Amino acid sequence: LFFALWPDEPVRSRLARLCRICCSACGGRCVPPQNLHATLAFLGEVDVQRLSTLCRIGTALRSPAFDFVLDQVGFFHRSRIVYAGASSVPAATS
Repeated sequence: LFFALWPDEPVRSRLARLCRICCSACGGRCVPPQNLHATLAFLGEVDVQRLSTLCRIGTALRSPAFDFVLDQVGFFHRSRIVYAGASSVPAATS
């Protein structure tokens, strides 16, 4: 289980294009474009009884808009998935 941001279509298209370029260079595999996302928090396996509570928490979270730059490319060796990441995270706002 994880919390994520889902990019709009223009960003998703650019990420899919980057993925194809990287995969051809490293032999990795691309995630289908409709599954591209920015993971904010990875929770791992969660007991099914806790899922509704976590969904309520996630739905209630609010944040001002922010920008972040995907400026790194990496590769999960085990799954052979290519990913783009941010070298820094936006400063927290109150």
